Amino acid sequence: VLNDYAGQTLDFDHPEVRVVNIPHRFNSIGEKYKAAVALCAHDLIFVWHDDDIYLPHRLSFSVANFNQEKGFFKANRAWMWEQGHLSGPEQNLFHGGSCWRRELFVETHGYPHISTGYDLEFEELCRDERPTSFQIQPMEPEDIYYIYRWNGTGSYHFSVIGQNGHAYQDVAAYVQQQVDRGNIKQGRITLKPHWQSDYQALVQSFLDSDQVKQFKNTVEDEIPFPPPFHVIPPPPPLADDAIAGLFQGTYPAKISVILPAANESVLLQRTVEQFEATLPDNSEIIVVDNGSHDGCADFLVADRSANVHLIQTTESLGVAGARNCGLDLAQGEIVVFADAHIDLPERWWQPMVATLNRPEVGVVGPGIGVMGRPEHSVSYGQYITFPKLGGTWWSKQRDTPYPAPSLGGGFMAMRHDTLKQAGAFDAGMPEWGSEDLELCIRYWLLGYEVWVVPEVTVLHYFRTTNPNKARWQVVSHNLLRVALLHFSHDRLAQVISALKTDAKFGDALALAADSDVWQQRADLAARRVRDDDWLFETFKEGN
Repeated sequence: VLNDYAGQTLDFDHPEVRVVNIPHRFNSIGEKYKAAVALCAHDLIFVWHDDDIYLPHRLSFSVANFNQEKGFFKANRAWMWEQGHLSGPEQNLFHGGSCWRRELFVETHGYPHISTGYDLEFEELCRDERPTSFQIQPMEPEDIYYIYRWNGTGSYHFSVIGQNGHAYQDVAAYVQQQVDRGNIKQGRITLKPHWQSDYQALVQSFLDSDQVKQFKNTVEDEIPFPPPFHVIPPPPPLADDAIAGLFQGTYPAKISVILPAANESVLLQRTVEQFEATLPDNSEIIVVDNGSHDGCADFLVADRSANVHLIQTTESLGVAGARNCGLDLAQGEIVVFADAHIDLPERWWQPMVATLNRPEVGVVGPGIGVMGRPEHSVSYGQYITFPKLGGTWWSKQRDTPYPAPSLGGGFMAMRHDTLKQAGAFDAGMPEWGSEDLELCIRYWLLGYEVWVVPEVTVLHYFRTTNPNKARWQVVSHNLLRVALLHFSHDRLAQVISALKTDAKFGDALALAADSDVWQQRADLAARRVRDDDWLFETFKEGN
């Protein structure tokens, strides 16, 4: 037990319990966790959040199911305790339910010295260091050992306190407020561990009720590879005269599909074959084998159709670079950028091209579901969270096409002439991250609109490991670049304040400083017809 609250000195007399009291608060939660691990004597280390409740079988279940060859074990479900009621099971990061080998911690250099996102970033470091190390254990409700305390429980979780970049300070202020009110004892305190409720009985009662959430298999762990193929219901067919009017004939090809591929295994061939089967005549497919080393594009080297082109790079160009590389070869009137791991319905292109023919529309995307799990919910566009510029998937707003703040980059379509006027993907965004968000914001501000076409659903394979190997400073840089390119000074300051706690933010800032971002910012400001205030007001959460 590592206690860095100077107002209390904790005592507990037990040969297997070690309490370390220090008089000064750590500068971040990540630093505190890192110090706690340094004090551990054994090889298998369990994260134990003092905000949460763990049922007694946590240790025995974890040890019994732990795969020694992997090194990182985590349950994928937890109960939620909120306002005196139990609910769930829920799926989330739930880092507090994990355990791992010390050697993995040493290889990754442990937790980053940040407070918000320290757990997520540590897990990403583990994945990057050892892509096969993660073991996320599917759990039946009766096996769940983790109770996550939420609103109304006195929890100090940052997800309860807030994600404003000041949560660490807010917790300290809240604790001091409780001290001033006499609610938190001070001085030397002898710990007397006990449960305030019989949580085992509580969970058993909940299991016996009809309130247990009926969950489906998780996306990342329980879908076999390759995922089973499911026929996707196609959109209604357009009339022949409507189809005849979709294309203007100003380009050599009707549709160019650009597929950047990075170690796709058998899914690249599956995706190419589906596009070949569903595209209209006189269309083309451009595969950009983006530094793959698994031979996923070998089937195209020996034998491919005349309308399929292959570009192979010896090193990764990053997501934006690979897409733009394919665009250089494209001759289609309509250009589709798609991931190389999707399933398609017939006639997918008809309502998408029809929507692009609306003069105000610059880019469109379909509903996106989960490959191999068509019963999972489908997402239709993304809401832009502020100030950290994350993306929250939207549910369907209506059955006909409609505007959305942003689209997922797994499938986007534009007119070729629009790409020439508004630009393709930002070449200043290396590796991976935020290239789709930047394009959508840019199109909105330049006067184009971003639309979802809900009549079309594609199924996307969501990988557990990113093959593009994006470094954390690059991910942060790309988010920062979005704000530097498009946001007012006030909004930019809020984004910087939110991002500055991220690991490697200093490196991200240095990357931005040594780039063309200021010239691009000036050029875009001179061309845009809307501003970022308009965008965030138009797509304000709840609108």
